Amino acid sequence: MKILITATDSLSRSLLLKILENNGHEVVEATNKEEILSELRKVAPPELAIIDCTIAGQVDLLGSEIRDLSSPFPCHFLVLLTEDHKTEILTKFQNGIDDYLVKPFGAE
Repeated sequence: MKILITATDSLSRSLLLKILENNGHEVVEATNKEEILSELRKVAPPELAIIDCTIAGQVDLLGSEIRDLSSPFPCHFLVLLTEDHKTEILTKFQNGIDDYLVKPFGAE
């Protein structure tokens, strides 16, 4: 499966990359909103986007933009949250995310 990841801290990014690649996934990295949307507009976009909640503070807008992309194979949208952002999860679901993962996380 092709998976797009963004993480603002290098530890989370390295851990995600290692876990996903060790499980046979093709991983594409993006560092900002423009790169994320560019990857999702490609002919063969990722099937899953794992986006750090703190990416430019624009995850809510990004969720609706991802949903607005016209693709026959929609991308699933998972957000990485820190414990202090967990209270915002309802808003994020309303804005198009499919699920979330709280940082820090491990391979299990």
